[in-house]
Amino acid sequence: MHGRVRLEAAVALVLALAAGMAVASRARAESWLAQGDAAYARRGEGQQDGHAAPAPIAAAVAAYEAAWVEEPTGLEVAWKLLRALFFQAEYAAPDEEARQAALTRAVERARQAEARLAASIGNDLLLGQGEPDEVAAALRGNPHAAPICFWSAVVVASWAREANPMQALRKGVAERLRRHAELVIALDPSYEAG
Repeated sequence: MHGRVRLEAAVALVLALAAGMAVASRARAESWLAQGDAAYARRGEGQQDGHAAPAPIAAAVAAYEAAWVEEPTGLEVAWKLLRALFFQAEYAAPDEEARQAALTRAVERARQAEARLAASIGNDLLLGQGEPDEVAAALRGNPHAAPICFWSAVVVASWAREANPMQALRKGVAERLRRHAELVIALDPSYEAG
């Protein structure tokens, strides 16, 4: 009897500690997200001739990456990180190598963001196989669905623009972009001014 009581107490303690750690992790993620938002708002500081200074957007990317780690299922941080990586690649990269590195990272994170979004509706395959109207119906009401689909398409298109055409074709880029465009339109036709 005493062993069972001790076991129940130990389980209760572990659950309480886990809940406390989750709350602390969420608070850290929110802090990183706020820092990322503040740095992203400064992304144009120091720009010269249409080329952004790398420091503000690098700070935004670093903060969003930290939030990404703290909140492994977070959707808001997912699209904000994609948006920041796109800006970093297109407007702040000091050279082509840095640009390609940012785009490669963005494409990797886009796939992971899509997986997070699919998991949020309990169907990991739905984004890739379901009809756009069916997927949009499942995602409707999620304020982060359209931004994830939009920014995922943007980073993949930027990557594909520079990739070997056969490589982009093998990776199914055209179909992926069409599908994401249909999803964004079905979810929020006015997102990013339509």
